[in-house]
Amino acid sequence: MINDNRLYQLLQVLPLTIVLGVNLDFSRYRYFYQLTDELKNRETFVNLYLKDKIDILVYPARYGQDIYVKLSDGGYEKVQDIDKVFDVYKNSIKTLIIPGHCLNNDFLFEIPGRWDLDYELTFKNSLFQIIFVESFPYGKENFVKLLNEAVQKYPYYVVKKVLYYKAVKTGATDTTSLDDAINKAASKISKYIQDIRIFEGKENDDKDRKISYDFSAQFKWKKLKEVEAVKRAFESMFEYDYSIESTRLLCVGENEKPGVLSEQSFQKAADFEKVKNAEDIEKVIVANYLAILSDNKESIAKLAEVLYEEYLRGFLSVEKIDFGEMPNQVICSIKRDYKFKRKKSCPDTSVEYMILCNKEGYIVKLKKCVNKIIEERVHLKLKKDIEQKIKECEAKYL
Repeated sequence: MINDNRLYQLLQVLPLTIVLGVNLDFSRYRYFYQLTDELKNRETFVNLYLKDKIDILVYPARYGQDIYVKLSDGGYEKVQDIDKVFDVYKNSIKTLIIPGHCLNNDFLFEIPGRWDLDYELTFKNSLFQIIFVESFPYGKENFVKLLNEAVQKYPYYVVKKVLYYKAVKTGATDTTSLDDAINKAASKISKYIQDIRIFEGKENDDKDRKISYDFSAQFKWKKLKEVEAVKRAFESMFEYDYSIESTRLLCVGENEKPGVLSEQSFQKAADFEKVKNAEDIEKVIVANYLAILSDNKESIAKLAEVLYEEYLRGFLSVEKIDFGEMPNQVICSIKRDYKFKRKKSCPDTSVEYMILCNKEGYIVKLKKCVNKIIEERVHLKLKKDIEQKIKECEAKYL
């Protein structure tokens, strides 16, 4: 454990700023030169021992002046000479912990932005901001992709800042062309990152310290990406999900009740004891089935709710939607569309009744009608309605 128990506790409770950038890009480490004297004028050392090899954690110097290493076994050790760290701990060092002499804020900085549970209480409370650093050439596709992924992954209320490292040495380009390149790159990402700064890399350059951030555009961008992900899932998975859930709810059934599309329900509607003495067998069978469907219509409503929940729970309040009209429409459609044959009275015996049912195909005909209406009024309607809702959500966040 770190010798200074107060510092050990701070590592667990202070909010965290993580510094991200494209792999192999050194500019994010240049930003650390503004945060700590321990790394100033040591580009060769950083490039050789630190860059993309271990985590670096900078803590406020007001809480201490010591350097520590966190080891792969979870232990901490105090370091007297930073130059000898990698000779002593090269096979076991996980994190280098150094004081930030230029920090005036009570939060930690970490690069390359991999969180350590030892100094993270909860994601929500500990992540203060994310700083993205890029150097010339600006607006690289892999940098834009990094921003894109971060907006999708991290909560919109976590401040995301972009710093463009502006070269101070003359050479391949002059100041005007650098500014033009930065402006062009900034316009490319401005739709989801509003806080964009120029980082000169000079002594006492603290322009990036101020945080002025508008959450609205990033919130819309994040939600749009969520809608796009749902849209892709809907296009590839809806038919499968419908098949699984309709089989579970409409065919198998729940609560010891057979599903409304199960063989048991159709056989129950045509049971001899429920049809005997009928003057019109077919009308009684259909009426019996409609009664079964009415008693179990919550299964159709639940199917609709399950599928809405699967695809739209992040964008609208599904529990406030009344799905009861869908099974009512199914019942009305069966009543309207079913075409009855010529009236036949029920025979006196069950054997004769079974022979007549098979000959006239009452059950087969009823199944065909019901399945057709379920397809139209449930399957296709759900697909169309959910697709329309996704489009509405997409338009809302464009």
